[in-house]
Amino acid sequence: MVLAQRTLLRVASLGAMALGCVQAHATQAVTAGRITEVARAALLAHEAPAGTLVRLEQMGEVGDAMVPDGKLELRTDSLIGRWPRSRVAVPVHIYVAGRIVRSVALWFRVEAWRDVWALRTDAPAGASAENLRWLQKKADIAALRDTPLQSSEQVAGMRLRRPLRAGSALTLEDFEAVPDVEPRYPVEIDLQYGLIHLHGKGVALASGSRGDTVLVRMDHAEAPVRARVVGPREVKVEI
Repeated sequence: MVLAQRTLLRVASLGAMALGCVQAHATQAVTAGRITEVARAALLAHEAPAGTLVRLEQMGEVGDAMVPDGKLELRTDSLIGRWPRSRVAVPVHIYVAGRIVRSVALWFRVEAWRDVWALRTDAPAGASAENLRWLQKKADIAALRDTPLQSSEQVAGMRLRRPLRAGSALTLEDFEAVPDVEPRYPVEIDLQYGLIHLHGKGVALASGSRGDTVLVRMDHAEAPVRARVVGPREVKVEI
């Protein structure tokens, strides 16, 4: 009788130990659908320009994640860089009881369609913004190198940095400021030496804007001189 009781107690003790071991290693599944939903929601929560239709396509597959049992929470990192852009990775961190136990990175292909300003006709490099023919069209701004222009006022007095084809969506990166003087362009030259003040003409040998120092060659002079740009096609030489 005593032996049987001891045997039962031993079996019960072993059972309790086994149950405790099972409980200590209990797990839970975080489905792939839930992970993807959190990543998509994080991207769509980022503000895009008004009137933009954002489309997301997941690249690759993600599986269910097995994590320890406990209070579950999924978080994402803040998005860094330009938005929207054509490719983006979203790290999803899985927390259990306030501690990160797993991180999963999801990649998305992004399209963001809206009305933008574009060229009506081909335009060469150096074309002035005021002389361009513009139109509005739908474009995927996520695929652009820079933020699209909102109006022609943003590039007033500027010129195209490179040639563009008709239909090209216009961005600020496509334009550059027009320098006050440019190589091989004529310039008005003021020369001051003490009380002596002369005025002449010449040619700029480099680009520059107001305040810059550039080389210029005065008409009939053998050697160039350094001059300070004081305005459009105007320089001043101080000796």
